[in-house]
Amino acid sequence: MSISSRTSASRWQTILAAVGIGVLVASIAAPAHADTVVIWDGSTDDFDLVVTADDPAVALYAVDITNLTGETQHVGFGADLRVQGVTEYFWEEQWGPFVQQGQIVLEPGQSYRESFLPGWSGMTYSFFRSIDRQPELIGEFVVAGRYLPFDLITDDEESFLRVQVGHPVIVTPEVARAGESVWVQAELGDGWPLSDAEVWIGSTDDVGDDDWVGAALARGVEGIATVLVDEPSLTDKLELLGTLPAASDAVSGAVLLPDGLVEGTYFVFIGDASLGLWPAGPAFTAGGEDPGSLEAVVTIEHGPPRGSTEPGTSVTVAPLDQFGSTPVTFTFDEVTEGGVTTVTTSTTGPSPTSFTLLGGANAVYYDLQTTAQFVGSVTVCLSYDPTGLSAVEQNAIELYHFTDGAWVVITTSRSPGLVCGETDSFSPFVLGLPQDPDVDDPDPVVLTAKAQCMKGGWSTSTHPVFTNQGQCVSYFATAKARR
Repeated sequence: MSISSRTSASRWQTILAAVGIGVLVASIAAPAHADTVVIWDGSTDDFDLVVTADDPAVALYAVDITNLTGETQHVGFGADLRVQGVTEYFWEEQWGPFVQQGQIVLEPGQSYRESFLPGWSGMTYSFFRSIDRQPELIGEFVVAGRYLPFDLITDDEESFLRVQVGHPVIVTPEVARAGESVWVQAELGDGWPLSDAEVWIGSTDDVGDDDWVGAALARGVEGIATVLVDEPSLTDKLELLGTLPAASDAVSGAVLLPDGLVEGTYFVFIGDASLGLWPAGPAFTAGGEDPGSLEAVVTIEHGPPRGSTEPGTSVTVAPLDQFGSTPVTFTFDEVTEGGVTTVTTSTTGPSPTSFTLLGGANAVYYDLQTTAQFVGSVTVCLSYDPTGLSAVEQNAIELYHFTDGAWVVITTSRSPGLVCGETDSFSPFVLGLPQDPDVDDPDPVVLTAKAQCMKGGWSTSTHPVFTNQGQCVSYFATAKARR
């Protein structure tokens, strides 16, 4: 924007400044800070162009440019915000309310100096001349570090702004209680450099939209927020939930919400605090009909965890899994010391033997755990979708427990959409159908006592099918009732 046309900051400029992009205005060159470090020198015969950092510990850069020509120069800047290597020209119409922030007019001999350039990891910043005619590159430089996308989205009427820095985090369920687990997942981009990713949480009351990570901190530039709002850095406002294994381009897994979390709404971030790398975080939408809406958040509500298991007899609990569902109900004969019972579902687990997984490629494994101390047995009931299954097939479904390196049938009862069994230990569980069961046979071979497993008797059973004598014996040892 030229000096003569400079206007007061609009709400768009205010929002943009809050996320780390300063307002471009021509000004008289200000003296550099005593500790100024040169980040890049792109000077040419026509321009003195230097990018500096007044404080090396803060990744907020100042642009210092002087027009050395005898002509008025229209200068603009761009960056590969959304796609690495693809420069966005901020003076173009597609940027709507931001157009005037992407250009300056310099008269002969005039200088401009402004600290507005966030040192976003991996970003390429480009400077151009003659943008009023045919843009010509003056020079460009790349900020050290890994590249992460930065997306600013408006609707056709420019009525709202959605900001997403890095990649979005998906959190399920969106409402949980302290002491419960939530499932977090995010794309990280190619070449994620770590084997583990940290999952952090911070109250939206503490991490406001002025120093909100989405723009300044999820990019790995904690110092930007400190400069803009003079407040502590992100990690001072967050709590580490744990680490999850990261593949080359994604991370997912369940993390436990600490018992001490109070009611409220919390941001969730994925990264590495020691490296200042935050490849995934929240998105923020401002303006429009729903100003201030947030993404990548979890709301903590009042109440004990749904898996809270109190001392007593015939104790029934139905914990949430990581997606906010209650697919398993536990009934403990007797709980002697309270704790928390959890359910984590997965699509992977030990391979089935002598049975096929219910659901085939969409089969679900259930990892059941509890910190409660109990005596006696526990009845676990797993729900399933009976759609598409005949009554005969539903009556053949077994509940399998993986114990001592083998799958063991523990079924005690069935009803449409539900299979129950008894166990005295926890590990993976799964629902399945005996391999090639003769479900239409009105007289299946069903053993009724452990002694019938001996002398090859285990091999005669058709419901269920056993793979060896030991599995047959375990079947009767761990279950009290049969169909």
